[in-house]
Amino acid sequence: AGGPAGPRRDTEIVQLGTDRPNKLSLDHDPRPTTFGIFGSKFLVDPTHEELEVLDGTVSIVASPKGAVLAVFKPDGPPLLREELSSCLDMAISRARSKSSAPPP
Repeated sequence: AGGPAGPRRDTEIVQLGTDRPNKLSLDHDPRPTTFGIFGSKFLVDPTHEELEVLDGTVSIVASPKGAVLAVFKPDGPPLLREELSSCLDMAISRARSKSSAPPP
């Protein structure tokens, strides 16, 4: 799996068995928020139908502790620093508020 030259020498092949389940341990609860870009406006968590008419999207995953875990912007126009900062602030705020909500 290293391409035409063969496997890379700085990698290790790891095989996981199915005989014993392994738990994924996370020290945070990731909370994603997607922002739809429509001109100079932003739409929080757009529906599938809304996605079809948007100029682009940016998704931000934040933790309830306020850490930004991931930013994904696959399409659309570039964001100004102020626009990205506003999206980051809102994503962090939403992640913090969701952590205090009772489980569904």
